[in-house]
Amino acid sequence: MKNNDLNKQINILFKRSLFFESTSKNSYYSFIFIFKNNSIDLSKITRNSLLNIYFFDEFYSNKQKKIFKLIKKFQNIFEIIYSNRNEVLILFENRLYKIYFKKKIPKKIESIKKFNVMFNKIQFMYSPNFISNYFINYISSIFYKNKIFSLSFKEFLNLDMTNMGVSKIVRDNNMNLITNNGRYLKIKDILNNFKGTDKNKIFSKIYFNKKLFFKSLSSKIPLYCNTNYWKSTNFFLINNIINGFHQKNFNYEKQSVKNNFYKLYKQKKITKSSYSKINELLYSPDLTIINNRPYASRNRLLAMIGYILQGGKYINFRYRKCFDQDINKQKLINLFSDYFSIFQFKDVKIYNLDSNYFKLFNDRGININFKHMRINESKKMCFFFNGKKNYKEFKFIEVDKIINLPSAIISLINSISGKKSCFYLDFKNKSNIFEKKNFLTHFLKIFLTVVIFKPKILIVIE
Repeated sequence: MKNNDLNKQINILFKRSLFFESTSKNSYYSFIFIFKNNSIDLSKITRNSLLNIYFFDEFYSNKQKKIFKLIKKFQNIFEIIYSNRNEVLILFENRLYKIYFKKKIPKKIESIKKFNVMFNKIQFMYSPNFISNYFINYISSIFYKNKIFSLSFKEFLNLDMTNMGVSKIVRDNNMNLITNNGRYLKIKDILNNFKGTDKNKIFSKIYFNKKLFFKSLSSKIPLYCNTNYWKSTNFFLINNIINGFHQKNFNYEKQSVKNNFYKLYKQKKITKSSYSKINELLYSPDLTIINNRPYASRNRLLAMIGYILQGGKYINFRYRKCFDQDINKQKLINLFSDYFSIFQFKDVKIYNLDSNYFKLFNDRGININFKHMRINESKKMCFFFNGKKNYKEFKFIEVDKIINLPSAIISLINSISGKKSCFYLDFKNKSNIFEKKNFLTHFLKIFLTVVIFKPKILIVIE
């Protein structure tokens, strides 16, 4: 990897790691333990950590050969980002570690100021105009929480597909083919530009580095931010405009040696999806639009352009007006899932729950049916099925922000029937189940989180 690409990749991995702060310490101690357990002592190199957070943790060891043997032994968990005779940079559990083999240590390495962490996180997620987009998202999360909207054709045409932030770093070569090097940024302009264009003319501009592509597939770096992966071809996004919605679409992170984009690239005949299957695909409201810019689901938006170019009629997308991913909320949903043993169910019908539920149910191999989600409906519930007659119904009352507390109390008062369970995070962000036998302790913990404006409560009515 060239120095410029390497620096980009390190930058992305570091900023991404800021989102995993809750597991970062565990990663650090696990890293040290593995080496120590294999008779390799690492000397920690300390810098001024009072104000700075460094792009990677640094260690010194003179056991170079032994270290490389260990990395090879644990290649399923360690990945070498780069190495030479003086040092090695390793990715382990979302965190970067550098080990020097000579005592000549650089005086300076890249870092950010600790008080800039929040701004880096916001910029990573919400660029461009990251501050205004952050506040738009925050306000939307209060007024449009769990609400789903329908994207009209006019709104679809006016979406801005500008690449910014991480997308700009990794996807520019893919987007340049679609936007004519940034000339056409709105969907209506992209659509007009490709009208009447011969597919062979488009294919003549596509390249595919097979070696680099397959190397990236075996990497520990997630594909969405893997610079080698996105550098290997400019086919990933244009494929949607060429083929529209096709039956065999590959999830980025679930590609394999047998099923991948290279196989799709080599295919001459692509099987198209039917109208009903496309309609079903668009039921999932994982598209987020903030300030007229789409976040996620970009492939589906581009596939719709391809579908229209092939003579299809526009089908309304479902979308949200704010990000709803919340790691702390996922802890509570995870606790709920284990408490009620939902892994024993095969299917779930979702009624206006957010993507935190989708993720955890999907991780447990439960098939999610989005068809029952209604536009602008407020009720939050789901039905788990283990057969036609064997099912469980759950209703949810959530308190994510202090402003949600009054409405949650009213909902709880109105919900007379049904067995109620309460899951909450205490002020140390530990998951808890409210138990009557320790009523006062639980009540005080919840009260404390409310006082410090950090309530995170999930009430489940069975």
